[in-house]
Amino acid sequence: MIKTDFTYDKVKSVITKKGYSFRVGEGELNMIGIRSSNRAVDTWDDFFILLWIEGGKKQIWVDDNFTTDPGIYYMQEHILNPAGCGILAPGYHNNIWVIGKHGSKL
Repeated sequence: MIKTDFTYDKVKSVITKKGYSFRVGEGELNMIGIRSSNRAVDTWDDFFILLWIEGGKKQIWVDDNFTTDPGIYYMQEHILNPAGCGILAPGYHNNIWVIGKHGSKL
C-alpha cells in the first residue's frame, strides 16, 4: 500500500464493513492506525489516517511515516513503565486516543 491508495470513501467502506462505528458529524475525527504486513521492528512502515467532515466536505489526512509497533529499545528497557511496553491489540478500540501532548494533563 502507498499513501495515495487511501481515499475517504475506501477507508470508510472498510471500517463500516467490519462493523466498526464511523463518525460522520461535522468535525468529528475518525483516527485509524493500519499495520503493514511487514513485522520487522524499528521501522516506520505503518499508516495513520484521519477522516472527518469539514464544511460539509469529506477530508482525509494520511501519514505514511508512522508505526504501530514499539521499537526494540522501548521493549527491552522498560523506561516508561516498569511493567514493560504496551502494545495495542489489533481491532477496533472506541475512544482510546486523546488529542494532546504526551504526559500533559488536558
